[in-house]
Amino acid sequence: MARLKLYIVCDVSRISGILGGGNGLPPWFWFPDLEKDDLRIEMTGKINGAARVARQIGATEILVHEACPVDMVSLDEEVKLIRGGSRLYLDKSFAGIAFIGQGLAKHVASSNGIENNIRKIEFNGHEVDEMTICSLYAGSIGVPTICASGDSGCFKILKRFMPGLITHKNSWQAMTSGLEKIGKARPIALRGRIEITFHFGSETLATMHTRLSNVVKTGKTTTRVRATNMPEAFDAYCSCGLVASVDWLNSPNVHKSCKN
Repeated sequence: MARLKLYIVCDVSRISGILGGGNGLPPWFWFPDLEKDDLRIEMTGKINGAARVARQIGATEILVHEACPVDMVSLDEEVKLIRGGSRLYLDKSFAGIAFIGQGLAKHVASSNGIENNIRKIEFNGHEVDEMTICSLYAGSIGVPTICASGDSGCFKILKRFMPGLITHKNSWQAMTSGLEKIGKARPIALRGRIEITFHFGSETLATMHTRLSNVVKTGKTTTRVRATNMPEAFDAYCSCGLVASVDWLNSPNVHKSCKN
């Protein structure tokens, strides 16, 4: 039987949360507010449910990107985990990417999953959020997004780009329906140059962003980055997490080890 590889991403609850460790920030599992047992256990249950269905339908390898902490003790023993990863470990060998348990951490009240420091991000004038950017990046290397589960409000922006995307509040139901389209779903990707516009919550953050390479300030609280392709745009997006997380890292609720 041919190998069927799936890439599952936990709740992407913060700006650049998926690649925090790769941007000079501590991996998200170090943060106390994300380490609570009830959150980890619930997320692990959702991952296990999706993985169980995936194997029943024929998945031979499941890789989980820990953007929201899971409990390694109770995690399905046949699932492989990326903890503290510095990038998306995707390549063309994966049959699809799925977003499971979205909105579970509830760190962001807004439906688009972007924290207040960055009010909005646009690709060529169209609003995007972290899940959408990850999906577009996956599509650019030939990996389709097969499904997403969790809070329906998290999928509003993504479904503007992928109106036919299968979503469901239950992870196992989303995976069941999503896997039925394996081999039929086409990757969605932006082609050509991409102009990224960042709308920050303050002028200070916008000014800080211009300290990164290829960033131009276009207004009091806005900046622009021009990318030649989607992988470049993805890198530019992830880099902005250094700016967006500044005041959060200064919060007294963040463990001192995260500030070193």
